[in-house]
Amino acid sequence: MRVLLFGYFTKEMGGKGTGGVATYIRDLALGLKDAGHEVAVWGENARFWRRKWKGITLYGAPNKYLLPLYWLRNPTLRIDREWFWKTGGDSVLRDFKPYVVHSHSPHHVMTPHLKSDEVPLVITFPSIHFYKFAPNERLKRRAYETYRASIDRADYVLFLSDKIREEVQTLFHIPKPTKVIYPLIDTSRFHPMPREEAREALGLPKGEVLVGFAGLLTGRKGEDLLIEASRGKEWVVVFAGGGPGIDKAKEMCEEVGCRAVFLGDLDSEGMLRFYNAIDVFVLPSRSETFGIVVIEAMACGRTVVVSREVPEEAAPEGLSYRVGLTPEEVREGVEKALSSPFPPDRLIAYAKRFSDPHRFVGEHLKVYSEVLRRR
Repeated sequence: MRVLLFGYFTKEMGGKGTGGVATYIRDLALGLKDAGHEVAVWGENARFWRRKWKGITLYGAPNKYLLPLYWLRNPTLRIDREWFWKTGGDSVLRDFKPYVVHSHSPHHVMTPHLKSDEVPLVITFPSIHFYKFAPNERLKRRAYETYRASIDRADYVLFLSDKIREEVQTLFHIPKPTKVIYPLIDTSRFHPMPREEAREALGLPKGEVLVGFAGLLTGRKGEDLLIEASRGKEWVVVFAGGGPGIDKAKEMCEEVGCRAVFLGDLDSEGMLRFYNAIDVFVLPSRSETFGIVVIEAMACGRTVVVSREVPEEAAPEGLSYRVGLTPEEVREGVEKALSSPFPPDRLIAYAKRFSDPHRFVGEHLKVYSEVLRRR
């Protein structure tokens, strides 16, 4: 089977500013390849034509700097974002010739165009954040229309958790087959290692209490709540991840006196060291449809503090401290986690529930086979 995945690259694949969706795509691509299938990934967050990575073909985003050439060739042509991506998509589809296309970006204008009479389309909803957190009504309406078009064109719709399926079904009333497939957490990548060794590798202070946060810094993940919760505290907050809100986060740290280290985007080896270097992991997210980073932290034996927006599949009661969306509650959760951490062996055992690659890849292959049989 030849499968084209559309979405994002992780850092080691060449991506700029990656997150949980990129991790999901990377793990799926590697799993499909190891199962003997031909796989390509088309990433929005890198610009190159084509390259190979661990036996997987990678395609980058269309090069916007070529737009003047299109205008020169045909000045009357109406060139917009949709046309631009569709032109690039046609090149990718011709080059790779997939049997199935699987988009993890149903918000993207390209996704509805990935369906053809010959090639079925599967879409995964990691979230509906482009709709829920749109900065204005125009962009909110555009996100809704793109989500709707992607659903209408799709042969099958997947979700990362029951929570996101319920949200999407309520908003769109999907008349297509649907299924929840939990992410894969590779416990061969994420496992305990000596704390001092991890801190030394990342250049982190050895004698301090370190509180970790990982995610794209946009405000949605609640980094501001953690910063405010750290006002007057002696612990050091360690941020793993970049994003458009990084400068704002740094300014807020200075304003409230939050001691912080910003590591930027890390590859998988860097993330392994990050989880093992910290004392507690915190994700006070305002909206979360799974929370891969939470399970990764547990796989390294770290107690987690999460908002109640994180699905209980990722952070169940009795294995995490679940808090409200206020700095006071976040601060209380961190203090509890530091004083009463959960036994690492229980956290690791729970994380291993998500670590079976045969389950993860097999569930996707069943969906791909089903949509191909319908052709």
